Amino acid sequence: MKIFKVNYESIDETIDNLREYDAIDFSECELPFDEWRIKKIVSKLPDNIKSISFRELNLANNQDFLTNIFTKIPNHVTDIDISDNRLSNLSVDEVCQIFCVHIPQHVTNVRMYDVFLNLSTEKCITILNQFPEHFQRLSFPYINVRKSEQVEKFLNIIQQLSENIYHLGITHLWGVNSSNEYEFLNKVLGVLPEQIAHFDISGNMLHDYDGLSDVLANVPETVFSIDLSDNMLHKFACRKSGQDLSSLLRHLHCGIDSIKVSKMTSFFPRYKVAQRDLACRHSLQELCKHTIWQSGISVTEGHLPKTVHEEVTDYEPILSTI
Repeated sequence: MKIFKVNYESIDETIDNLREYDAIDFSECELPFDEWRIKKIVSKLPDNIKSISFRELNLANNQDFLTNIFTKIPNHVTDIDISDNRLSNLSVDEVCQIFCVHIPQHVTNVRMYDVFLNLSTEKCITILNQFPEHFQRLSFPYINVRKSEQVEKFLNIIQQLSENIYHLGITHLWGVNSSNEYEFLNKVLGVLPEQIAHFDISGNMLHDYDGLSDVLANVPETVFSIDLSDNMLHKFACRKSGQDLSSLLRHLHCGIDSIKVSKMTSFFPRYKVAQRDLACRHSLQELCKHTIWQSGISVTEGHLPKTVHEEVTDYEPILSTI
């Protein structure tokens, strides 16, 4: 996802620049000084923008802006981030008001991890129980796995998720070592509600073959899609057979129809990347009905040896990117 960070360009410049991006980030703006700029830009967003970040704008102390800006979010935006805004200082009723009244129905994913980090388990569950039906995705980044009380809280919260939530993200874990990361993820999988069809564990380390093998083997058959982006999977891309990426992913159950991997191959020369990537795709064909890969390789730039280029091109349907 390409993110445009709003700085001090003119409004017209900003709108023109957005044509090549998928998301916009207002975190470097300041309220109330930039309120008019933000409102103007949001009201003119081109339809290629699907995500907006309002992080670190101190929205808890600018609630009039917060409720007003949501009315201007265009229909093509489905994802907003209101993290790091001291929203945990608000009452539960005020937080619920934000979700249930002000956020438009076309927004299906709202990220506000700091609220869940700082409120009690009971208050978090109260908020989750009042989520409107159009909220379908929930992400919990930055859980500190060394803090047992935080781990227990999130395990309790996960078990209370409403049936509307089908996409769960456990991303960018903190305080990880060689074992506690996998131990925590296995605990999450052990209490995962049956309605969770998409499991996102992107942005974590996941560089131990045996530990990650156990996690993938424990993914329940109710999960059909898994996101392994921005992890350390490039370590397995250059290993010999037995502990390579394709062997690793074979620990997943055969009902998985979508695996997302990105930023894995930028560590290697193009020729080696093409060989490893191609080998993985060959073995994964039997495993998956279709596989979503976002490896960062272009097979049309002519940098690859002809034989490899032809082989990769033969697998064009598998080279889907999102």
